[in-house]
Amino acid sequence: MDNQPSASDPEPPSPLGQTLSVAIIGGGVAGLALAAGLIKNPHLDVHVYEADSEIRDYGAGLTLHRNGLEAMAYIGPEIRKAYLDAAISIAEEENEETATEVYLACGEHAGQVIAELGRAKGRKSLSRADLIRALLTIIPKERVHFGERLAKIKSYNAKLREIRFTFEKDAQIYTANCLFGADGINSIVRKYILGANHPAASPKNTDNWYMYRIQIPMKVAREYGVDDRLTRTVPISLGPHGHLNCIPLNKGTRLSVGIALRNLKYQPYIKYSSASDPPLNRSDLPSIPSILTSVYHPITHPLLNLLSNPPIEGGKDIEVQIFAQPLQDLDRVDTYLRKGERQPITILGDAAHAALPFAGQGAAQAFEDAAILSCLFSMVKTRRHAFYAMTAYEQVRLERAQTVRDAARRYGLIYAWADNDGVRGEKRGVANFLRHYGKWMNELDIKAVVQEAKSKF
Repeated sequence: MDNQPSASDPEPPSPLGQTLSVAIIGGGVAGLALAAGLIKNPHLDVHVYEADSEIRDYGAGLTLHRNGLEAMAYIGPEIRKAYLDAAISIAEEENEETATEVYLACGEHAGQVIAELGRAKGRKSLSRADLIRALLTIIPKERVHFGERLAKIKSYNAKLREIRFTFEKDAQIYTANCLFGADGINSIVRKYILGANHPAASPKNTDNWYMYRIQIPMKVAREYGVDDRLTRTVPISLGPHGHLNCIPLNKGTRLSVGIALRNLKYQPYIKYSSASDPPLNRSDLPSIPSILTSVYHPITHPLLNLLSNPPIEGGKDIEVQIFAQPLQDLDRVDTYLRKGERQPITILGDAAHAALPFAGQGAAQAFEDAAILSCLFSMVKTRRHAFYAMTAYEQVRLERAQTVRDAARRYGLIYAWADNDGVRGEKRGVANFLRHYGKWMNELDIKAVVQEAKSKF
């Protein structure tokens, strides 16, 4: 870290021990994980601003791989405890190692487990909403503000080292000494850093993926005949016409079942709950290719039936949720900062490196970001040095996070037997690919990365 003022610095460093105001835009997994790490530092006045007015439950649910679990624990044992308390164990015993099992859905080896992902002790599954609620239990309520959707970052006062920004609900000017954009794939902070017209500022539907997912009570899944093996772990069934996966949620009381499809003609965008929304017409549901039931292994047939004929009416104590949308990610960038102006503004989580979901690394990468930033900002004692901490964060996270994003694109094509690597559903090739990338992502030494970041600060 350069402790000497440079020619571009408008004033000497601020006195040691001065309080720094910190704004985190976005109260998802990345934003709350970062807040949970930063609030331990009395010199940081941390506030989280979340656009939604309440916690919303959507998406597939998640289970953390080893790198995510270790990054979470590095931020603090209280975060790992909150996660463990909210989730359902995949293993019978806490210290038992488990992994996501990968099946082939069709072909010579249909129904066989050919590979595994994310082997680790203490793996659990939970919904995104349950994880967010768990993180909120360790952050003071007065530090998290719901219904605050960022409108604009207006300016940066270099003399005061102060960022000015506004929210959509009013014209009030808010200020902070440093700002973190954890505002998701459509990040306003990302657009501010890169420029709104930058080709990587906005998400794209890479490889024409479409995801259709349903969440139902576990008892309903069993009534449809879903195999118990698919309700206790996080299996993935691969095939050329679409790949399926299941995730147990809400302490095992609900099941998320999804299918990822490619190159479809128009399909609807749906976010539906039988408990709160007007009735959904069956004609509005996505179309599942009929060929799947004729060529896919019988273990997948109850899942396909659920997706084709879901109990959309719900009923008393039976909430059915349906989510369907094109899948998007973000292209590579060469920076997370506006370096020419040394503005203490950066991005993390999906705002920095949103990836397709196929590698199961979204939450884990958010925890890696938060672990590095939490450590670095525990060392920041002056306003001037916030930018240098963000620079060190970028230097250790930019390439890895974007390589994970690249890998997720390749995972999707491997899963769909559409890769250009010559694998095309071949048992050994799929297993070797998943083993290679899984090992690289899963076995990160977070302590070593933290030390590297500190050396660059």
